[in-house]
Amino acid sequence: MKYGIGEQLKIAASKRTKNAKIKSLHDAYAKCGDPLVSFLKYTLKPNIKFLLPEGEPPYRRNSKASDLQGQLYAELRKMKNFMLGGNHPNMKKQRREELFVQTLEALDPDDAEFLVLMKDKKLFPGLTREVVQAAFPIATKDWFPVEEKK
Repeated sequence: MKYGIGEQLKIAASKRTKNAKIKSLHDAYAKCGDPLVSFLKYTLKPNIKFLLPEGEPPYRRNSKASDLQGQLYAELRKMKNFMLGGNHPNMKKQRREELFVQTLEALDPDDAEFLVLMKDKKLFPGLTREVVQAAFPIATKDWFPVEEKK
C-alpha cells in the first residue's frame, strides 16, 4: 500500500511538539521511503529553483475518494521538468505550466497541495526547516550552505 506524502506531512505538521513532529516524520519515512526525503529536499534546498510562477495555479482537484495516494511517487521523475537546470531547459514557459497543472490534476488533494507549497519553497504550516533537519540530519547535512562564523 502506498501512503500519500502530502497526507503524511500534514499529520506531522499537526503535532504539537517538536519531538512529536520528528517522530511523525520518522513514521512518514517508514511509510513513504526516500521519495519523502526527495520532495523535502526540493522544498528546502535553496539552490533548487522552480521555473513556475508563485502561488496556486487553477486546477481541478480530485476528491479524497479517488484513492490516488501513490500517484505522487510516479510523478517524482517529472519534477526536474519544472526546475532550473533540469530536464528540457528550452521548454516554453506555457508548456511547463500546463504540465505542472496536469501533474496537480493527477494527484491526491493533499499531495497536490504539498506540490504547490514545494515549488514555492514552503512547508505545511507547523513544519519548519529545523524540524526536518532534526528528523533527517544525515540526509539534510548538505542541503544548506554553511554559515560563516563572525
